[in-house]
Amino acid sequence: MIHIHSLGDPAGRSYSDPIIAYARPLQLLLAEDDADFACALERRFARSRSARYRVQCLSSLDALFARLEVRRPDAILLDLSLLDSHGASTLAYACGVARLVPILVLTANADPALANMARRAGVHDYLIKSVHDFACIERAVLKAIRRTNRSWALGH
Repeated sequence: MIHIHSLGDPAGRSYSDPIIAYARPLQLLLAEDDADFACALERRFARSRSARYRVQCLSSLDALFARLEVRRPDAILLDLSLLDSHGASTLAYACGVARLVPILVLTANADPALANMARRAGVHDYLIKSVHDFACIERAVLKAIRRTNRSWALGH
């Protein structure tokens, strides 16, 4: 499995922001068609010491859209290969519907062109899959949530 890293931050900044305590569990949607990877990542979020999470795993873009109609999550972790959508089309559909939710692409595709397209489409980060580097995934999720919360607080 490829180790995770961010292709989305060209400045190479580290995620060393202090962790902010949240009073409630953070709601995450994990759109992932690999059940084993989804379960492993869900277990890692459940054991986190940085924040409390409620992770809902979905295997298709249709299921993601249906869930977004019910409740807005704090963040979406999006694989680009789902049961009903692949690659750039997954990204375009998801970003078009979920403009108010931070999206982090979590994929095995380490294509810099796709990462740049994802950033232009509005995703917060483009990460390469690995449960072995969970801390990097978690830092990216918390950073995206903080950035979105700040933007909402400023009225944007």
